[in-house]
Amino acid sequence: MLDIEYNPSGATCYGLSASAMVAWIKDFVNTYHTKTGAYPLIYTTLDWWTQCTGNSASFGSTCPLVLARYSTAPGTIPAGWTYQTIWQNNDAYKYGGDSDVFNGSLDQLKKIALG
Repeated sequence: MLDIEYNPSGATCYGLSASAMVAWIKDFVNTYHTKTGAYPLIYTTLDWWTQCTGNSASFGSTCPLVLARYSTAPGTIPAGWTYQTIWQNNDAYKYGGDSDVFNGSLDQLKKIALG
């Protein structure tokens, strides 16, 4: 999974323009796919994605979306995706850690996990 979100120690978009960020993500996705035969999930927020990629629609057809939005609903999905594969809805799960909801069947989850 590519976890691409706010930089905790510097420029929000890591000093890259939207076009340079999209090019970097494409390089990562293509390198990952070449080495593994699978496309990585992309973890992000709508706000970061819009600000740092210009709301690029380039990845929805290959990379499953893991959408972080701490709310009662996933809300607006970034461009290129028609749905979120996983929705991270809070960071205070009762047993510790984040709370995520998979948007699919067990067979679909196994396909993602196994490539």
